[in-house]
Amino acid sequence: MNKPTTPKQAKFIRQLIRTGNATKAASIAFDCKNNHVANVLGSRMLVKIGITMPELMDKMGLSIEEDVKDLKRLRKAKMTKFFAHGGQVISQKDCDDNATQTKALEISLKLRGALREQVDHSMNININLAEALKEGHTRLENYANLSTKN
Repeated sequence: MNKPTTPKQAKFIRQLIRTGNATKAASIAFDCKNNHVANVLGSRMLVKIGITMPELMDKMGLSIEEDVKDLKRLRKAKMTKFFAHGGQVISQKDCDDNATQTKALEISLKLRGALREQVDHSMNININLAEALKEGHTRLENYANLSTKN
């Protein structure tokens, strides 16, 4: 990384480390009112100061070991679903957070080089999601019908 030559460049680097976002850092350091201008300026500053993502991550205190721990945790992510009827929560269920788990798995596969960007699985995912949503809706209706009978 090149040493900053101006106070604004130094402020940009401090903000970049604090936020992890070049656009936000440029917006704060250079007092940009326009987000597009901040985006372009942030991009140019990254090139000008010669900072790489690994260097930035080191300065932010992020390590590969921490990333791996987080990735392992995210691959087992859970969520709580609440079921309501008439404005009252009637049931809740802990279940897998499939969106988070899928994203963590995607990141793992990309890091291993086993997943290319052009691979399109949207057809299978959309069909499975549609079936899951339909099944969940049916179960909820059945549960609501049982509740009204009692």
